Order: sequence, then structure tokens, then C-alpha cells
Amino acid sequence: MALGTTNISTSIVAQTIGVGSNDVGRLCNASSDNPSVPAFFVAEYANNSGVLTGELIPGKRPKWNIWSAANPGEWVVDGNGFLHFQLKRNPYGTTPAYIYSLGSFRGYNHEAEKPTLVCLSSPIRVIDNYIETTFRLYFGTLYTIMKYKLSREFLKFSISIDGGATFNSPIMAFPALPEEGNPIYIDYTKPYPGYGSIATMSGIMNVSISFYTDINGNGELTLNQLLKEEIYGLNQQFKQFPYVDNYDGAWVEKLIKYGSNNSYSDTYCNISGEVVVDSRTEKNGKILIPTGTRIDTAFVKFYITKKSGSYTSVSFDIIYDGLYTVRHTNSLVTGYTTMIEPNCNNAIAVDGAEHWYRINNITYA
Repeated sequence: MALGTTNISTSIVAQTIGVGSNDVGRLCNASSDNPSVPAFFVAEYANNSGVLTGELIPGKRPKWNIWSAANPGEWVVDGNGFLHFQLKRNPYGTTPAYIYSLGSFRGYNHEAEKPTLVCLSSPIRVIDNYIETTFRLYFGTLYTIMKYKLSREFLKFSISIDGGATFNSPIMAFPALPEEGNPIYIDYTKPYPGYGSIATMSGIMNVSISFYTDINGNGELTLNQLLKEEIYGLNQQFKQFPYVDNYDGAWVEKLIKYGSNNSYSDTYCNISGEVVVDSRTEKNGKILIPTGTRIDTAFVKFYITKKSGSYTSVSFDIIYDGLYTVRHTNSLVTGYTTMIEPNCNNAIAVDGAEHWYRINNITYA
């Protein structure tokens, strides 16, 4: 609940923001992690290295909510287009340049929402290299700050996949203000068909936002560290969202493993194997076995080579994902190859995850 516009006292403000002090300077400048330490560069506190600009100290936050429309701070853009957050300036140009004012807390709302960037599907699904998802920026007080204080009322989303090519949305106008009590947000939904650079079964999409003065992209605003941390939740230029491949089938390791090895060898024989699928999709040593694949297109293929001894057959377990085991016995002759159909309908989940075949428990007869 916001404070009123009259009868504002130091005790009311102190209780609201959680500072055990009735000093106006301390109420305006106490940092959230330690109220005894300043949040802004001001003269009244030591250890400012001579900086008296009233700007927010990097890494600091005041005890009050910077996203309330009424607070002791303000957003400003310098001549180079960089955004700053500082204590409100002295309008009379006298020393000091910043001011402390109890009146800054008139109408202050300690519960004001900060802006957030979200993805409406998590994790993002990828089907045949086709991505479609919706990113949403919740404005909160940022809407008023950008539009009426900083004259920025257009934005675009920039999206890159696995650090590759970047896709930009059109530059879009801010939405109209909704009825009171409804959220202020803007959506961007974009399919990325045929994005052939996806080389893993899962990855990261980086999303960032830029603000402009017009639809032509003029007046691009460089967000300061504070705003980036608040919107993206990270100490960087973007927010990350995960994606996973969601093909109609499952990714399976191409090579059959024995323990941590890709083949088996002893005195009597060598055994190696692979998963073989005609016209397969293959990435990073994994292949895609489509749902319902039958014996004419998908095989677990073993190469069994006799080395010595009088044994005529070899038996071994084929273990799928550690979830089920099937025992197989094959003739032991020089250069023998056997092909076994994977039970795709029952064994391989349609989940886009990675799976594997392994062999174990090798015996002879």
C-alpha cells in the first residue's frame, strides 16, 4: 500500500522501508544490505573517493524501492545516451548538487513491481529446427519512466541461439495503458523455422531489449548495469532461457558402449556396435530414431569377430538406458555381424532426451 501525500514523517518512512533511523539523509541514502553504508555517492559519507555526484554506487541499492513512482531517486540520460540512476538533484543549483527530501516519499509504494523479462514456455521446445515462443516484458513503473521521463516509447527484442546468429523483432510501440489493476506488458512471438545451426540436443537462447525514441530506431538507450540486473536478473547484457529438441522420436548414442568404452575385447573375440538408421538425423554422435521405426529402417548393429578358442557362441545383455535388459546369443565366427531391431514403440520415449545402448555380462558357450 502506498504512503499518503500528506502527513509524511520520518518515523512513517523509516517503518515502511525498514530503516532504524529518523534521519532524512539516512532514509534517502541507506543501502539495502547495510543501512550504515551509503547507497549513493554523497558528501556526508566517507569512502566516496571524492565522488559527490549523487549517483548510485555500483552494486548498491537503497532501502527504498527504486520502482515506486515516488522516491528520492531519478533516472537520467547523459549526453552520450547512457542511463544513470541518482538522488534527485538540487533545483536551485546550490551545493550540494543532490538533495535529501522527506517529500520525495509522498505516494511512495514499497511494493512496486520491478520490470521482468519472461518466456511463456519453459523450456522452449524445438521441433525439426523450428522454434516458436513468446517473450514478455512486464513494464511496471518502467513504462512511465521510459515513456514520460526518458521519452523512449518504442522497443525491440534481440534473440540469439547458442551464441549464433541474432534475430531482431520489429521495433514496436509501447502498448496503451490498461485499466487500473491490470498488468502492463508487451509480447513478442516469433517462429524460427529451419534454424540449422542447432548442434546440440539442448541449449540456451539469449534475449535482450533495446529502447528507442521512434519507430525508426533513433535514440537507442544504453541500459545501465542497474537496469540490466533488474530486468535480466543477471550481471550481463541479456537474459537466458533454455531450449530442448523435441523431435518426434529420441536421440540415441550412435556407438554401443561397454562400460566407459565404445567396444569390447578379450582373448576370444571383439565386439563393437552402433545404432543405424536410414536417412538419419545425426548430431554430436547422437542419431534420431523416429517413433514407430521398424526393422527396415532402424537397427542396433553388432560386429562380432572371433579371435581364438573353441567357443561357438557368445551371449551378452543389451541394456537400454539402464531401464531394461534383453539377453542375446549369437554365433561366434570370424567377422560375424548381427542386426537387432530396437523396440522403438515401447523402449524409446518421445521426449527429445538422450538415450543409449550398452552391452554387459558377456559369456561364451
